[in-house]
Amino acid sequence: MDCGMTGRNDTGTPIAPSQARRQATVSAHRCRLRRRLFLQDLFPSKLLAGGTLAAALWLAGPASPTPTRAQDVPAKPAPAKQESAKQEPAKQAPSKPTAGPAESSNKGQATLDQATELQLNAESVEDLEKVATLAETALEKGLDKENQEFAKQLIVSTLLDRARRITASVLGRQPPNPQWMVLRGFAIKDLDRALKHAPEDAEVHLLRARLHALPGGDRQAGLKSADAAIAALRAENDAQESLAEAYVARAALTEDATKRLKDLDAAIATDPTNSDAWQARALHHLAAGAADKAIADLKQLVEQDGDNPATRLALAEALISAKKLDEALVQVDAAISKRPQLSVSHLLKARILAAQDKLAAAVEAASKAFEVEPRDLNALMLRAQLYIQQDKFEPALADLNRILQARPGQPQALLIRSSVYVDQKKFVEAIRDLRELARMNPDNDLVRLQAAQIYVAGGWPRFAIQILGGILATNPENASALRSRGDAYLNIGRHADAIADFDKALALDPNNSGILNNLAWVLATSPDDKLRDPERSIKLATKACELTDYKAAHILSTLASGYAEKGDFEMALKWSTKAVELSQGESKDQLKKELENYQQKKPWRERQETAEKPNPPPLDEGQEL
Repeated sequence: MDCGMTGRNDTGTPIAPSQARRQATVSAHRCRLRRRLFLQDLFPSKLLAGGTLAAALWLAGPASPTPTRAQDVPAKPAPAKQESAKQEPAKQAPSKPTAGPAESSNKGQATLDQATELQLNAESVEDLEKVATLAETALEKGLDKENQEFAKQLIVSTLLDRARRITASVLGRQPPNPQWMVLRGFAIKDLDRALKHAPEDAEVHLLRARLHALPGGDRQAGLKSADAAIAALRAENDAQESLAEAYVARAALTEDATKRLKDLDAAIATDPTNSDAWQARALHHLAAGAADKAIADLKQLVEQDGDNPATRLALAEALISAKKLDEALVQVDAAISKRPQLSVSHLLKARILAAQDKLAAAVEAASKAFEVEPRDLNALMLRAQLYIQQDKFEPALADLNRILQARPGQPQALLIRSSVYVDQKKFVEAIRDLRELARMNPDNDLVRLQAAQIYVAGGWPRFAIQILGGILATNPENASALRSRGDAYLNIGRHADAIADFDKALALDPNNSGILNNLAWVLATSPDDKLRDPERSIKLATKACELTDYKAAHILSTLASGYAEKGDFEMALKWSTKAVELSQGESKDQLKKELENYQQKKPWRERQETAEKPNPPPLDEGQEL
């Protein structure tokens, strides 16, 4: 079988539970938990659309500065302590009406005068809040029609200026202010307040849409503002740059892929110099699997904005998607040369090198990422995984412990550390980490499934069966739990029960090569005459071989065992010989023994009856499993 509980593992070696280092526990942990250490896991295209890559590129830096509208007039600069990088120009303050004789309808005139004077000298966001509040108070007291219009314009321009200053460290500085979500909330409140006085203001709607397009924003509110901004800006003759920004914002908020692409095409047609639009369209193409189109867009973007590391990183991602790793590495190195203190560049380099199986160099790149940004726990997480790939468990544990010291209970670190403990055969420590996860996630079947596999590897298969039975009591169609319990039954020699669980698991997951292989193996090799079924074993093993392109030595060995049980030793020798040729390490010796058995025209028989170790460590403290 292909798990590490009993029978045979993914290298084909029949093993006892205490020897199960690279299967059920390790395979389940490493395949599921080790973060992006193979090309298809390192760079999944499904994460590219508005997800991980888009967020990383936002953290790396905007592709282009915020556009400046021709009619905008810069406000008085904020003091040096204010964020000012790539800050949008303030909305032009309205011209104050000529003062006329005092009237009963102008009771708020004096307050409006105060607001106007303060606006001219405002230096901080607090000053701008006072201006807006005074102008609103003037409206409440009463103003004539002309002054009402002036007060509303003053409120809108002031609140927009305030929102822009607040979000300068969100949209205009990279990486963004750590409190960017709080700052966005303040800005959106100001923009909502401005819209009460000017419901169709294009600039207010545009900034509101852009803020809602960031992670965690209100999609529907953002779409409403993007639509309003586009409608208003289309009516203007000199607003191409802002109109393109509005299209980009709406694309980021749109879930429909066809509509998203239409908006991005419109943004580029409206303003071909808009780097954000080129980058967003490239990300869209990547998510759709059109790497060539993404590369073409990003190369155009590099020509326009080659000094921006985010542009280079985006092109690198596209090249990775096209499996052009060497070219991707060139772009990442170029990004690093432009901005060596950007940790995301070093992390991407580490992942490319890992995909090229250059693990030592990948560790060096991950270390550099942590050096330039010591708060980046992702760098430590990746480096720990790279150490694990090299069986360097002590430095991996050091990195994982450091992560857990900085962020106690971090789930991924606990899961990965438990897998390291399994590699070191420290099963009690591995269960301790999973116990912490179970405490935080008492209803999480995946945690309990992982624990069951560790219990089997640690020599407690009967205890594992209890855990798996609990999972199946609440979810009888959990194929993974059925397969794992079947494997555990094989450890204690209960072949009939194993076959029953494998049959149920196969009905739920008919193309799972592991289930097919394990069931085929027991049907061919069980000492129980009434359980063996060579014809079915051959059929199941053949399908498992097809699913793995006849390249998995242990599955070829299972196919050979089926033919041997049938009495067709010519075919048994053919597949057993092929299995030996493909095998490596310890598994080769075991597969040679099987081959020798078939050369003597003897079928293979196997039953393991693992004795239960005493005192299994509890998964749920103070509770019975």
